[in-house]
Amino acid sequence: MSECRRQCSPRSFLFGREDPQKFALPQARWPLLPGSFIAYRVIIGLYQVAVFITLLIKWGTPPLYSPIDVKAKWLIFISNWSFLVLTLYMIWAAFATCYWHMIGKKRSDDKHNNKEDIAMRNSTATETDLIDSESVILIPQNTWYFKINWLLQVIACSAEFAVTVLFWALEFNPMEGTVHFFNLSVHGLGAALVIIDFMLVANPFRLLHLYILFSMLRYTFCLLIYTSLPVD
Repeated sequence: MSECRRQCSPRSFLFGREDPQKFALPQARWPLLPGSFIAYRVIIGLYQVAVFITLLIKWGTPPLYSPIDVKAKWLIFISNWSFLVLTLYMIWAAFATCYWHMIGKKRSDDKHNNKEDIAMRNSTATETDLIDSESVILIPQNTWYFKINWLLQVIACSAEFAVTVLFWALEFNPMEGTVHFFNLSVHGLGAALVIIDFMLVANPFRLLHLYILFSMLRYTFCLLIYTSLPVD
C-alpha cells in the first residue's frame, strides 16, 4: 500500500530523486564497462539517426507511400511523431551517457567528497547530524540531462507500443498496403528497440509516466491543427 501511495504521489510525476548511475550503466554487469555501454548507446543512436534521415527523404515517394502523403503532412501522422521522439531519445541517451562518464561522474564524485569533508570537519555537528548528512550524500540527485533522458524515454516507450499495435490492428490493410523497411521501422523495429532498451538499461519505472506526457503532447498538436490549418 505504501509503494502504491508513493507511485501515485505528485512527486512521482517528476524526474528527480534518482541516482544518475541508473541511467549511465546497464542493469547487468557487462564486460568492459563503461565502454561497452557507451558503445551500445552510440551505435543505437547512429542507427536511429540514419533510419530517420532516410525516412524523411523517402517519405511520400511512390510506390512506397500513397501520392496523397505529401511531405507537408508528415507531422500529421502519430506514427511519425512517435518515431521522431524515439530518435530524439536515442540521440540524447547517447549524449547523456557519454557526458556522464567523461565529465559528470567526476563532478558528482568531487561534490560528494567535498560535502563529506565539510560534514566531518564540523566539530559542532552531532552524531545524528553526521548520519543524516551521510544518508543524503549517498543518494545523489538526478542530473538535468538524465531528467531529459528519462522524459524522452517515457514518451518514446508509451508511444511506440501504442502506435505499433494500432497500426497493425486497425490501419494496415494487407490487401492494399505493402510492408517495406520504412513502415516496418516505424511500426515494428522501433518497438523492438524500445523493448531491448527497456530490458538492458536500469532506468527507474513510475506508473504516472506511462502515457500522460505523450497524450498531452499529441492532443495539443491536434488542437492546433484543427483550429488553424484546413487539412483534410
